[in-house]
Amino acid sequence: MLFARLDRIGLQMTDSPAMKKGLEFLKGCVNGTEKEALAILHSLGPGESRRFSVDGERICAVLTRYMTVPAEEKLMEAHREYVDFQIVLSSSETILWADAADCKPVDNYSAERDIQFFAVPQEHQKVILTPGFVAVFFPEDAHGPGIMSISPEVANKICLKIAVDEIR
Repeated sequence: MLFARLDRIGLQMTDSPAMKKGLEFLKGCVNGTEKEALAILHSLGPGESRRFSVDGERICAVLTRYMTVPAEEKLMEAHREYVDFQIVLSSSETILWADAADCKPVDNYSAERDIQFFAVPQEHQKVILTPGFVAVFFPEDAHGPGIMSISPEVANKICLKIAVDEIR
């Protein structure tokens, strides 16, 4: 897992064309130049999400609007095919993190959705994601997003997904 300001995260990662393109997309969402993606995000109702192609299926984004919830209502998740770059454009959220090898699965891996869910282990860390920051989760990182920081808030979130083999 990596956590940094969006304008500095590229210093901590490999210099791949896919990563550059993905980070430029996220920066465009923050500064308002990615008008199509932002229009879709702002049209969503609470609890809705849409997939948005940045560069085919190799680089895509999940645009989501939802209400953050107490930690007790969440599971951890991990992905095998994509690296997640998560930002919020409004409000804040807490994200739980643990090494996926230390987590107990609660279901089988879904290749169709590229996701597996885990129980929250006793040993985990918390990251508070606010506008201007990005959290990056690799396949070995179990994460539990969407948790309220203080009280429930509506979050406008973008989860950029870049295929693992485009970054590593």
